[in-house]
Amino acid sequence: MVSLQEDVSKLFGVGQERAKALEKLGIKNVKDLIFYYPRAYRDFSKIIKITDAKINQKVAIKAKVLEIKNRPTRRRRFSITEVLVTDETGALKVLWFNQPFILKNIKPQDEVLLAGDLEFQKELVLKNPEYEVVKSGQELKHLGQIAPVYKENSKITSRWLRGIIKPLILNLEISDFLPKNIKKEKKFLDLKEALLEIHFPKDLKHQKKAKERLAFDEVFVPQLRSLFFKKEFQKEKSFPLKIDLSLIDKFKNSLPFSLTNSQRKAIWEILKDLKKENPMNRLLEGDVGSGKTIVATLVLFLVAKAGYQGIMMAPTEILAFEHFLKIKNFLKCFNLKINLLTSTTKAKEKRLLREDLEKGEIQILIGTHALLNKNLKFKNLALVVIDEQHRFGVKQRKTLREKNKDILPHFLSMTATPIPRTMALTAYGNLDISYLSEMPKGERKVKTFLVPQEKRFKAYNFIKKHLSKDTRALVICPSIAQGKLEIKAVQEEYKKLELFFRNQGIGLLHGKLKAEEKKETLKKFKEGVYKILISTSVIEVGIDIPEIKIMMIENADRFGLAQLHQLRGRIGRAGQKSYIFLFTDSKNPETTKRLHSFSKIKDGFRLAELDLEIRGPGEVFGTEQSGYFNFKLASFTDFELILEAKREAERVLEKGIEKFKLLYNMVKDQEKEIHLE
Repeated sequence: MVSLQEDVSKLFGVGQERAKALEKLGIKNVKDLIFYYPRAYRDFSKIIKITDAKINQKVAIKAKVLEIKNRPTRRRRFSITEVLVTDETGALKVLWFNQPFILKNIKPQDEVLLAGDLEFQKELVLKNPEYEVVKSGQELKHLGQIAPVYKENSKITSRWLRGIIKPLILNLEISDFLPKNIKKEKKFLDLKEALLEIHFPKDLKHQKKAKERLAFDEVFVPQLRSLFFKKEFQKEKSFPLKIDLSLIDKFKNSLPFSLTNSQRKAIWEILKDLKKENPMNRLLEGDVGSGKTIVATLVLFLVAKAGYQGIMMAPTEILAFEHFLKIKNFLKCFNLKINLLTSTTKAKEKRLLREDLEKGEIQILIGTHALLNKNLKFKNLALVVIDEQHRFGVKQRKTLREKNKDILPHFLSMTATPIPRTMALTAYGNLDISYLSEMPKGERKVKTFLVPQEKRFKAYNFIKKHLSKDTRALVICPSIAQGKLEIKAVQEEYKKLELFFRNQGIGLLHGKLKAEEKKETLKKFKEGVYKILISTSVIEVGIDIPEIKIMMIENADRFGLAQLHQLRGRIGRAGQKSYIFLFTDSKNPETTKRLHSFSKIKDGFRLAELDLEIRGPGEVFGTEQSGYFNFKLASFTDFELILEAKREAERVLEKGIEKFKLLYNMVKDQEKEIHLE
C-alpha cells in the first residue's frame, strides 16, 4: 500500500528527473501530489459533431483517424504532424507543430477525442489540440470530461499530472479525519470523494462541493490546533506574580507624558494575566509610535521589582540598542540593573553577563537572537517580551520557553503589523490580544505622494528646500537580494543622490555594516551631521528620530502595504507635518493602484486586510510564521468560513479531542505530517 509520506520518485512513471521537477512545484511526497489542486478547468465534456463545430471556438469532437503523417518544413528541425479524421458528418484536418512523437501515440483507425481551437485557413483546421485515444474498457483521463489544468513547468504538464493523480487517489486508502457529525451537519463530501471531485469533477456543482469541504479543512485544522495549544499552554505552571500597584503610580509620575487610555487598558489586561499561576500568552498590537515600548517597560519594571527577571528580544541589533537606551532612560530613577546582549557583545562582557544573570543580579536583559544561546541561564526568568514577534519562528520561541526547567515564563509578544480579524481568529487563535488604538501625540500629519519618474527631480528640489537643522530625510532602498547585490543597490543610490545633494551630509546604512559603524552612522544622523540617510529596509524597525520629516522610498512596489505602513510610522513622530515620496519604475496598473491605495489609506487595519488579500499571509507575516496558513482554496477574506470553522473547533475541544483519534494525532504535534491512510 502506498503511503502518503512516500517519496514521489518511488511512484511508477516518475523517476529521479521528474521528481526534481515536481519538487520545484512544491511536490515532494504523495500527500503533496494529491493536494496539488488545479489552478483552472477546461470543460471538454460536451462532444459535438464535426459539422456542428464553429470557427474560432474551442471544440471537442470524437472521430476516427484516416491518415497520419509527419512532414518536414523548410525550417531546420521543425516538422508538422498532419492528421485527417472523420465522423459520420464530415472530415477535418488536424495539425500539430513540432511534435513528431504523436505518430507513435496515434495510429490509423484509432478513435480519438480532440479538443482545441478551430480555425479557417483555406479549409477548416484544428491546430495543436489536446488529444486522447479512446480504448475499449479503459476510462478516459483527459477529454470527454471537465479536465483540470495545473501550474506547470518544462518537465511537468497538466496532461502528465492528470495521468498520475487520478489512479493514485483511486488506489489510496484515505481515512477521513473530520468528525462524522460535522460532515453530516455541513453535508460535506467524504475526504477521498472531495479529492477526486476537486481534480476530476463530474460537473461544476461537484467541484464546488469539493472546494467547500477542502477549504473548510484548511481553516478548521489550524483553528483547532491554535485552540488546542492554547488549552494545553494554560495547563502549564508559571510564576503568579505579586505586583506592588503603588509602583505603577511612581512609574507614571516619572514620565514626561501621560499614558493613553488604550495603554492603561492593555497594562491592566497584562497585570491580570501575571497574577495567574498559568503562563500569560498575550500579543500587544499597535501602530508604530502607539507606545508599545512604554507598556513593555512598565511590565518589565514591575516584574523586576517583584524579585524576578525579564527579557526583551528584538529582531535586529539596531532595534535592540534603541530599546536598551529607551528602557534605561525610562527606568533611570529606579536602581535596576539593565543589560544589553547581542552577537557583537565582546567575549569578556558576555562571560561576566552570564555569571550575573545566573546569580539573578541582572534584572532586565535586552537583546537579539543572542538571547537564545543555550549557555545563557537565568535564576528566575518570569517574563519574556518579544518585539516584532512575527519575525521569530516557532522553534525560537520554544527555546525561550525552555529557559526555565520546571516552570514557564509569562510571554508578551508585540507587533506593529496590524493583524486583520480573520488572521487574529486563525493564525493567532492561541493568543490573547491587547490593542493600542490611540496615538500618544494625536493623529500624524504625514502626506504620501506617488511620484512619476518625470517628476523625480521636482521631488528632489522639494526635499532640498525643506532640509534644515531640525529636518532629516530618510531614503529607503528595497532589499532586492542578499549580500553584495543589496549593498550595491544602496551604494548606487548613495552616489546618485550625493551629486544632487552636495554639502548636505549623506550617510549610508545597510545590513552588512559592523555594529559600531551602524551606531556611529545613526548617531551622526540624529545629531544632524548627516541630513540624509540612505538605507535598506533594515531601518524598518528600530529607529526613533523625531527630526525625520521626509522619507523617499525607491522601488516602492517591492514592498508590501504592511511594510510601507511600518516605514511611514518612522516619520512625523513629533506631530509635525511630514512627507513620503514613493518612486516606482513599474508600469503595471495594479501596482500603481496598490500604491495609490496606500497614499490615501492611513488606517493600518484596512491596509493589512488589503495586503493580505493581495499577497497572502506568507508574504505579509513571513514564511516562518505563516506555516500551515498558506491556504490553497480557502481565503483569509472569508470571515464567515473562518468563524464557522472556529465554532466547530471549539465544539470538538468541548467534547474532547481525544475521542477523534486521527484529528488528535494531527493536532498533537505541530511538526507531524497529516496521516490519512
